[in-house]
Amino acid sequence: MIVYLDTSALVKLFVQELHSDTVIRLCEDADIIGTSVVAFAECAAAFRRKFREKHLSSREFDKIINKLTKEYSRFIKVS
Repeated sequence: MIVYLDTSALVKLFVQELHSDTVIRLCEDADIIGTSVVAFAECAAAFRRKFREKHLSSREFDKIINKLTKEYSRFIKVS
């Protein structure tokens, strides 16, 4: 199965939100995961906003950015 994640879905892989479980399950079953070439920057901005608004601690933010960096490298990037 091929799964395409827009930024809002990609964020759900790293931060518990409504429907995060569904996105995680889809990704676990996927053979290929694709996303936008700008998704990394958009996700980082979303996580920075959550940090600024005190929804993430500094430690949580750093952990999420590190995980995003690692995971993003395995996705197919679509222009």
